Amino acid sequence: MELAVGASGSAMRSLLGKLGGLLAQEYTLISGVRSEIQYMTNELASMHAFLRKLGRAAASGAAYDEQTKDWIEQVRDVAYDIEDCVDDFAHRLGRQPRGEGLLVNLRRAWYTMTTIWARKDIASKIIDLKNRAQEVGERRTRYGVQDPKDDSRSIPGSKQSRPTHSYAADHLKPLAPQLIGTMEPVGLEDAIAEQGRWLTGSEGDVRILAIVGFGGLGKTTMALALQQRFGEKFDSRAWVQASQKLNLESLLRSILKQVMPQQDPECKGGSGNFKEIKDEIIKKCGGLPLAIVAVAGLLSRRDMTDKSHWETVNESLNSDLDKNLSPEGVTQILNLCYNDLPADQKNCLLYLSIFPKGCSIKRKRLIRRWISEGFITEKDGKTVEEVAEDSFNELISRNIVRPVEHSTNGKVKCCQVHDMILEYIVSKSSEENFITVVGGHWLTPTPSNKVRRLSLHNSNPEDVKEKIENMNLSHVRSLTVFENLRHLPSYSFKSVILQVLDLEGCKNLNSNQRDKIFKMFQLKHLSLRNTDIKNLPSEIGKLPYLETLDIRETNVTELPSSIGRLQKMVHLLGGNKSTHLALKFTEEIAKLTGLQTLTGIEIEISRGSTPDLGSMHNLTKLKKLSIYNLRVLHANNNKYDELLPTIEYLSGYSLKSLAIDDGFTGFVNSMDDLSSPPKYLLSLDLSGKLLHVPKWIKELETLEKLTLSLTSLRTDGLQVLSKLSKLFSLTFSINAKGQDSHIAEILQKNTTDSGGKIFVPFGGFASLKQLRLSAPVTPLLSFLEGAMPELQRLELQFRLSEGVYGLEYLESLQQVHLRVSEKASEATKVKVSDIRSSVSMHQKKPTMVVDEYYE
Repeated sequence: MELAVGASGSAMRSLLGKLGGLLAQEYTLISGVRSEIQYMTNELASMHAFLRKLGRAAASGAAYDEQTKDWIEQVRDVAYDIEDCVDDFAHRLGRQPRGEGLLVNLRRAWYTMTTIWARKDIASKIIDLKNRAQEVGERRTRYGVQDPKDDSRSIPGSKQSRPTHSYAADHLKPLAPQLIGTMEPVGLEDAIAEQGRWLTGSEGDVRILAIVGFGGLGKTTMALALQQRFGEKFDSRAWVQASQKLNLESLLRSILKQVMPQQDPECKGGSGNFKEIKDEIIKKCGGLPLAIVAVAGLLSRRDMTDKSHWETVNESLNSDLDKNLSPEGVTQILNLCYNDLPADQKNCLLYLSIFPKGCSIKRKRLIRRWISEGFITEKDGKTVEEVAEDSFNELISRNIVRPVEHSTNGKVKCCQVHDMILEYIVSKSSEENFITVVGGHWLTPTPSNKVRRLSLHNSNPEDVKEKIENMNLSHVRSLTVFENLRHLPSYSFKSVILQVLDLEGCKNLNSNQRDKIFKMFQLKHLSLRNTDIKNLPSEIGKLPYLETLDIRETNVTELPSSIGRLQKMVHLLGGNKSTHLALKFTEEIAKLTGLQTLTGIEIEISRGSTPDLGSMHNLTKLKKLSIYNLRVLHANNNKYDELLPTIEYLSGYSLKSLAIDDGFTGFVNSMDDLSSPPKYLLSLDLSGKLLHVPKWIKELETLEKLTLSLTSLRTDGLQVLSKLSKLFSLTFSINAKGQDSHIAEILQKNTTDSGGKIFVPFGGFASLKQLRLSAPVTPLLSFLEGAMPELQRLELQFRLSEGVYGLEYLESLQQVHLRVSEKASEATKVKVSDIRSSVSMHQKKPTMVVDEYYE
């Protein structure tokens, strides 16, 4: 068993920060308690330093006995209990009145009198915990838990010593934006070619092709490669992953969505001289793709031209692995990759065990949860959000986590953990009492210690209830429930120390459960996304530490006035795109001066009840603003007098992403009057009738992603946009639903002003990787030689098309995706065939996908 110190170290780091903050506060403490806290802090700091030594030694291959492991568990438990006490301290004593004067002195006296019993109770607990910490410290010496030496220790089962190797974050290669995700088949090329012949009919009439093998063999990678290479030869296709305990409704919906799409829209040289070492590493990996990819990810984070790195990894792998790569052998390889991670990233990796097998994990959801859990701290001048992004990208780069979906800006949108790696980290999390998983695929033992983080997967409600009843849930800090609240006992909601509560996708949230949620005063992260909640009670104002509130895809359209008390709020996420509901913006929301993300809001401009949009000037930390709807309920020529300058004002501070759907009010068109364009935006999404591309957009020098809905597409507009040197993704969209006068006018403008032709000019678009055009009718699109030199993906959706020409000039083209209406004419289908022919003759051999959508 490997020595597990990651979770203990993380708990200690978090606790030392809280104790330092506690000592800095001017609380009126019972006599002697401050010195007890100081002693406890010093004792824990020494333990933390010792744990770090153990961790470094373990990463170098050191093996430790059961007494050492037991001592680490004791350290972790006492750290957890002290942290709970500190949080209880802060809650029960509140903030002591400060200042001078008679009134303040009276308030201070009242505070001292009303908190006397709480202070005595907490003082008693602190003394007990101090004694426990002292006993744990002494027990280390008593039972011979030795200080690890600086020299390397041998790996169990290996005759060689393994030198410690580490890396500096500053020298890591950044994860480049990627548009088209790849799962390159390692060692499977011959098998894929053979199965391709079966699929295409050259090896007989095959109706079902099954790929069978044990975990890590590359079955999923092979299936995806076959789908990508040969899917175009089938009329319909879908990609789904069905686990043993699947959600049948979700699976069928996924198939339907792919079969009936809706209308809405390299390894290079440098190590060539190390062939013998490479071959030996591959041999030790037993030819298992998962093992090879994991080791390659480990090597990729270093200078691959340095032979010593290759030798270090090779020596770390037992020489007898190649004889029979057993599950234990795979575990050894995963241990090597795990131990190479820094302590904070080990916690980030173990945290993935919260999610069920086969789950697609959203990047932003994961990152926000890491931050709320306290795993991420500011580092090297970077914010916690930037450090969290770096940690996520590191796990991707190491091939420990694989991307399954990319956003249009090239960032990973969703990721997934290979089943074999997930089984490993679930086991590791259970060892460290880091996360307790109940239900689903994993048969983990019921923890004998206090549960810290609980994840409930979809399972038999009675089985789950029985397991939970045998657990100590009094110290749960994080609770995640997937899909079903019926198996959750009511007492699970009583934990007042809960900091992270994620109920995304859960239905049947009853009023009793809802009321208990808003009594969890320590909550930092609350996700009610895609639940059936309709409103939030005023008690939400009693959650002073809340940083993230996610109520997207619900029917919540207005927040209580008490929301303005939540001064630690960073991310407020609302709105429901599928039902066109949005969260009403109020002046109380504008009081949340720490907000960085505000999405899914509606601004209503009406006589007598319009919110003071000037109050939005308070939100100077706002990085992302998404306005789902503008409603104008009275005629007023000056109706945008406040909103336009507000956007200009916020753009001068932190705003990087702006999305506005003006609901045909004409606001987007009025943005031509911007006196100071938002020059530092990275993402801009404008939905509103525009008969031409606004000329001020060319001044957005840092813009990476641009989406223009209901905008006339013409050659001169593309010439304006071609000057945007950082632009990564460009989307033009005209919704074909409801052929109203606005859309008809824009379509007519496209035809008359362009002469039925759009030319993509030579030069410009230096960084553009993706171009998406969606309209009922698309004019002839012609790429001139030298146009869009970096374009990788072209996506078109239409009912009627005049054709696409000049694809051969797109030197970097990798994928063409056409979505054609089921009402398309025969002439349009001929144009599609012409495009297919052009793609097939392209020198880069890009893939082509043609889907049908239904109007």
